[in-house]
Amino acid sequence: MFYNRPRTIIYVLSLLTFVFSVNAFGQRVALKTNALYWGALTPNLGAEFRLSRHYTLNVEAAANPFTISGNRLHAAAFTPEVRYWFSARPHARHFVGVMALGATYDLIFSDKHYEGDALGGGLTYGYSFVLSRRLSLETTFGVGALHYRGQKYGTGETAPDDINQKKTILAPLKAGVTLTYILK
Repeated sequence: MFYNRPRTIIYVLSLLTFVFSVNAFGQRVALKTNALYWGALTPNLGAEFRLSRHYTLNVEAAANPFTISGNRLHAAAFTPEVRYWFSARPHARHFVGVMALGATYDLIFSDKHYEGDALGGGLTYGYSFVLSRRLSLETTFGVGALHYRGQKYGTGETAPDDINQKKTILAPLKAGVTLTYILK
């Protein structure tokens, strides 16, 4: 990476989320993984902590360390989210959420190199289908503002000294078909 700021942001977000979720460990906890990310060769893992009858804290991390057919897909993302469940039972039926996103990327596609970081935040909606007492299948979609900055250059060229791409856009921030296992 051309600078360590993205990693620092992701570490700080992870630490803050952990600190705020410590009181949730006595409550219901669920482990989860997003099948859509696995389909994109991006290993991921998440945990969701029940905060009250209607609120949960969902945290997910994903990383892609692969290079396939000359295309580099290196990226890492962290997404904390606070969810409101319309039913009095989290992990069942409709929910809405407020999410944040921190990511870092180093990609090579079609002889172009993209390297940088992204921060975002937005709203999510989802539905959780209860499959059994401990297992559910969740669908999620989220949109919001995404600010990215980085460097774009040809693969045979030297990386520029400064950032040459910076933009804030409205974008889809989350999509998921997630398998959830409730531990407690």
